[in-house]
Order: sequence, then C-alpha cells, then structure tokens
Amino acid sequence: ENGVLYQFWVKDLSTNSWTMIRDYGETNSFNYTPAKDGKYLIGIHVKDKYSKENLDDFIYENYDVSISKAKLEKVEVSYNGNVITNGEIGVGKNYVIKGYGNSENGVLYQFWVKD
Repeated sequence: ENGVLYQFWVKDLSTNSWTMIRDYGETNSFNYTPAKDGKYLIGIHVKDKYSKENLDDFIYENYDVSISKAKLEKVEVSYNGNVITNGEIGVGKNYVIKGYGNSENGVLYQFWVKD
C-alpha cells in the first residue's frame, strides 16, 4: 500500500476563481475559514503518493456560506452598580449602558441616544 495524498481547493462562484488552500499531503483533513459569504465549490483531489498523475480522483461539492445574524437579548442601564428598573434616569449623572447580545461569530455593539 502506497498511501494517499490529499489536495484541497475552493472555488468562489461569484468570481469563478479557484484557490488551492492546501497542496498534496498525507493528512485527509484541512481547517478552512471562509472570508466572505456566497456560493462556493469545495474540492478534494487525491492521488497515490507514488502517482505521476496530477490527480487520480476528485470530488467537488457546492456550499452556501452565510453570515449569522446577531441577536440582542437585553439592554441594561445602571448607576453606581445598581440596575435602573423604573425607566427613569437623572440629568448630570454617569450611567453605564450595557447590551447583552450573541452571535456565532461574536457581536459588535453600537450605542445611540435619542433625545
């Protein structure tokens, strides 16, 4: 038995361009993190480690990469460590406004005040 070599490819269907993400090696897996959403073709080429061919076999599969949506669970306003529960705050005091959100990729917060 000679062993199998694996080569990994990704095609961005929006640009029709292929990128080799890992050249031939004996490990049959590769960690890949897509950089943007869209439709992709992911492919693996295999060949015997003594093969003179570019590849002996391959499989390509379609994948949709999407960006997860963040969800804001609650907003909290506090003064001196005490959460304001009655919806009333005073002029000239320093309050802490805190958001509690979650997302698969982490959350970015933006704070607004409308008077």
